[in-house]
Amino acid sequence: PTTATTLAGTGGGGGGGGVATGPIPKVITVAYVDAVFAQLDAKYGDALRSAVAAGKVTATSVRDLYAVLAPSLVPLATKALGILQSKHFEDVQGHPGNQHTEVLHVYFASQNCIFLRVRVNYSAVDMRAPASSYSQFEELGRATAINILDGDPSRWAIFYDNVVRQDASVTNQCLIGG
Repeated sequence: PTTATTLAGTGGGGGGGGVATGPIPKVITVAYVDAVFAQLDAKYGDALRSAVAAGKVTATSVRDLYAVLAPSLVPLATKALGILQSKHFEDVQGHPGNQHTEVLHVYFASQNCIFLRVRVNYSAVDMRAPASSYSQFEELGRATAINILDGDPSRWAIFYDNVVRQDASVTNQCLIGG
């Protein structure tokens, strides 16, 4: 296994960017996925901080969302930022930090897809976030558009995001193509 590095990915062109974490290890470990999520959380935090500083959703915010999310999820995330904007970011911390994602269980991992359950703590971002974190299922997929652009085979992006407040049976998105 390779120690993950912390190279921030770049989005752009609407193609889905992802974050680079160095070579993908042959065995995907919780520590590796935690490192990937640390980068995804930081880039998502950049998107929010850009919007808060400008008082509106900016092109930089949208570019940062493309760096962490599959293109199909960006319109929903942009809409969520727009809702925060319409409320003058009143629920957002004055100087928002990064949400913190903790891997609870990896159900499936390959060199192209990771399906897992995580706990996300939003308290550094949301002033009204509960003391406990939300548990949800996630799928990390390879961000293929950026692979074509820069030849980096190690970029990951969120391709499936399902907040689940109670234990639930969820189909492995990696096996059905997300």
